[in-house]
Amino acid sequence: MTLTAEELAAETGSSLERIAELTGAGILTTDGEGRYNPGDVQRVLVANALDESGLSVELMRRGIEAGIVSFEDTDLLYPHPGLLNGSVEDLAVAIGIATETLLDVITAFGIPRPDRESRLHQPDVEHLQSFVEAWRPLGGDEVLVRAARGYGDALRRAAESWMGIFEDVVLASLVGKAVPWQEMRAVAMEPGLRVLGVGRALLPWLLDQHLFQLLNDLNFESIERQLTILGIALPAPREPSAVVFADLTGFTRLTEERGDEVAAASAMRLAVLADGTARRHGGRLVKLLGDGVMMHFPRPPDAIDAAVTLREAIKREMLPPVHIGIDAGRVLRRESDFFGRTVNIASRLSGVAGPDEILATEALVAAIRSVDAPLPRLTTLPPIELKGIPEPVNVHRIDPDRGRSGRHPPD
Repeated sequence: MTLTAEELAAETGSSLERIAELTGAGILTTDGEGRYNPGDVQRVLVANALDESGLSVELMRRGIEAGIVSFEDTDLLYPHPGLLNGSVEDLAVAIGIATETLLDVITAFGIPRPDRESRLHQPDVEHLQSFVEAWRPLGGDEVLVRAARGYGDALRRAAESWMGIFEDVVLASLVGKAVPWQEMRAVAMEPGLRVLGVGRALLPWLLDQHLFQLLNDLNFESIERQLTILGIALPAPREPSAVVFADLTGFTRLTEERGDEVAAASAMRLAVLADGTARRHGGRLVKLLGDGVMMHFPRPPDAIDAAVTLREAIKREMLPPVHIGIDAGRVLRRESDFFGRTVNIASRLSGVAGPDEILATEALVAAIRSVDAPLPRLTTLPPIELKGIPEPVNVHRIDPDRGRSGRHPPD
């Protein structure tokens, strides 16, 4: 498929004179019949943006002639935006939503907020419409914007992290140099395109992996809860195992104050310490969770020993304080992961534990007592209400030095 000058001008909102100017500067090239390829849409859009910022077409032409500027791979860096469609207002009317709400959704995704009259590209229309139609019936405009913010924050962080790593590893050595285009292409552009390609292909697969875990968690806990509500007595597990969640306190603040690299290094150090600690105490590290870890122990006494050991190791390493939650009971296993009520209680306990605090359920303590294993000194706390758990949970604090007990503020 090729485009005439008129079609290229229409797709980019440019004039024929502009297309001719960019062609004369070497930013665009034509085939033997004077036609353009679809990738030239992005070349025009990028050139226009540079021109508007003060980097004129003439300056770009001089850079091209000097061999240090090229638009050759521009269409590979940026995906084709698709044909222009109607305005934001037109889409809002078509899907039955207030224009301001649709603008709020776009803003919540973390992408630039357009004007009401701004024309959207066809992929924008299709994705926004499907998103609104899927989420809005679940709770109206508030839920719609909240869901958009969730999608946007997660993917923005992923994109920023990947680009930050690429800049540190590849681009730092090029800062301050006038690098010929062919060298720049070999050193930065070609590996950059590989990274972009992998990232774009990886996201759907990786998202499915994480959704698989969360759906298992939700499904298995729901089955347990519904059976209990029906009055069906669930058999006690023959050999209850224990689950430990440990998270670093103030991870978001650490990221904001000291940067992603320091925060990531702290998280990875936690993972290394947790892996070694779990192995030494007969358990295993199940997975990393951003600023935290999940561990599983076939024997409940080992879980407490590991939690105390991990807390002390984190103090010695001068990492941010850790907050830990532990529960024991029935654990549902699928492939290499664990699910169910026990997992969820341990996770939510870690979320309410204070810095350097280890919270354990009465179920864990009872499981340890049932095998006559020694317990560290305990402080019994008032029952705690946890999100998604119908009844308050009886909890003990495992704090040999009886030092800290305050609840930890949300990150």
